[in-house]
Amino acid sequence: MTPKISLSIDNCFLSKRYTLPADWTGIINDLGIKLIEASADTECDPLYTGKRYIRKWKKDVMAACRNSGTKVVNLYSGHGTYATLGLSHTDRCVSKRIKNKWIIRQVETASSLDAGLGFFTHAFDMSVLENVAAYRNTMNQLINDLSDVALYCKERGVCAGVEQMYTPHQPPWTVSGAENMLRDIYRYGAPLYITLDTGHMSLQSKWVKPNIETIEWAIIEKDESIWLGTECAYSLFLKALESPALAAAAKAKEILKVIEEYDYLFCESSDAEIYNWIEKLVAYSPIVHLQQTDGKASAHLSFTAMNNASGLIQPKKLFKAIAKAYSKPVDKTLPERCEHIFLTLEPFIATAGNIHEELLNIKESVNYWRVYIPEDGMPLETILKRISE
Repeated sequence: MTPKISLSIDNCFLSKRYTLPADWTGIINDLGIKLIEASADTECDPLYTGKRYIRKWKKDVMAACRNSGTKVVNLYSGHGTYATLGLSHTDRCVSKRIKNKWIIRQVETASSLDAGLGFFTHAFDMSVLENVAAYRNTMNQLINDLSDVALYCKERGVCAGVEQMYTPHQPPWTVSGAENMLRDIYRYGAPLYITLDTGHMSLQSKWVKPNIETIEWAIIEKDESIWLGTECAYSLFLKALESPALAAAAKAKEILKVIEEYDYLFCESSDAEIYNWIEKLVAYSPIVHLQQTDGKASAHLSFTAMNNASGLIQPKKLFKAIAKAYSKPVDKTLPERCEHIFLTLEPFIATAGNIHEELLNIKESVNYWRVYIPEDGMPLETILKRISE
């Protein structure tokens, strides 16, 4: 089984500018997109707005979609929940509030719109990351909460997923960590999927675990940019800088012994490879956020000719990687593979950005991807045939 592919767009690029459903559905329709991912930042955050407003918002969305011929196919979290510890808060009262007052309510909204849901609503405080036992306990609690969410999604008929991130304090941020999270949640009886973002691997190589030679070299060269994970390891490193260079090997060995225990603070070099993520996990990613990147930043660039010239995200390569993912044997410890993938443009416009100029860039992005996905719901085999001709 291979998936159907559709092109959609997150309406976050219109937040604080065109926030009325009639406006953003119309603009997106004019761009050549019919399928929309509605960001909580574009005035549908349940904590900011409240139940009464959300009821009205849903009615307005359904009316606007009927008038424009568009459809909200997914809801997504925005900067609000990204800016907090949220579901992994150090105060359990706060994490419960995020689960019950934000995620669960968004599941209900998504269900009433016959839409899916994606979110990222947690982060780990340094006091947790520095304590192995605290980290394990917090991760277990996170898995329990996400499992509750998965079971509720199953009950409400909502396909939901958590977004893949790119730093140690925001799991899942490695391929193996993401796979383990999906497996751990699925054991509870319901699937929770993942959202892959084509820019989130940028600069991830900075978190690769150093070997003893790398640490020794950093001591000799006094390179304080090396990633060692914990304050304890950094403290030893700074002391090592004061020692004679001849002692570097012994000091490096001492530092490595400290960081061995904190495996969750480091990644593999392959975790920085975009297409490795696609081949390993896209079959469990009903939403793939599309942004162009040169591998140096996750800047949510549009797919303009200028950006594409140095961009790593190439449609033909992406579709072939998706096909490779679906050619692998089924892993029964993971959720069922996605039958439909929404490749979702996620352009950002800066607060001081020129909305009119940026809309032209976004239109160029849409036109670029429509060459490969002229119709939504196209079978992957059809797309592969088109790109091989």
